[in-house]
Amino acid sequence: MATKSRTAASLPAPTRKERAAATRERILAAAYEAFVESGFQATTMPSIAERAGVAVQTVYFVFHSKTELLRAVSDAAVIGVSDPRPPNLAEWYQAAVNAADPEQALAAFAAGVATILDRMGPLTPVLASAATLEPMIAEHLAHTEQLRVEGYGAFIRHLHRNRLLRPGLSVKIATDVLLTLLGPATYVAFTRDRGWSHNQYLKWVSPTLGELLIRDRPS
Repeated sequence: MATKSRTAASLPAPTRKERAAATRERILAAAYEAFVESGFQATTMPSIAERAGVAVQTVYFVFHSKTELLRAVSDAAVIGVSDPRPPNLAEWYQAAVNAADPEQALAAFAAGVATILDRMGPLTPVLASAATLEPMIAEHLAHTEQLRVEGYGAFIRHLHRNRLLRPGLSVKIATDVLLTLLGPATYVAFTRDRGWSHNQYLKWVSPTLGELLIRDRPS
């Protein structure tokens, strides 16, 4: 017991910045659960504070309003909390654009995006409902969709530059196919409405995209 005490005592105390980051993560996790469970309107800031184990004043101090908190939860679901980087800087995206084999590139891209869709799936109807009430959420959704279009388009242009797209397939059409099959609506339709697992969806979408987008290679 004494050894454990000395070990614990030798650990440096968390800095103020680290404590603030940990509190923010707890609030975001609690808010995600509350919004998914109860919806935007029924979720209250006191209920989020109780889940997070903090004072409600702390929640307001960090996020100011329920609308701002939902937007932060949405951002965290896309880019993560502990290592918040835009998707184009994430390891999975770099693996996709650096893969020598086009099927491997698509598989890496699909796996990375599907991980985001898995986090965003339960939140999608919450955001859609909130957008009808809060202009800030509607603007946020429009902005995030524009970022998705740009990111998917950049990946398709990468395939096009390397002459990997099917002959006659334009960048726009290829981007539209990718946006649709690897999009939140399709993911939710399969995993929530049709009962597919995340892995079932991923095993279907990656080869399907390959058949639709990638040029045939000589046998």
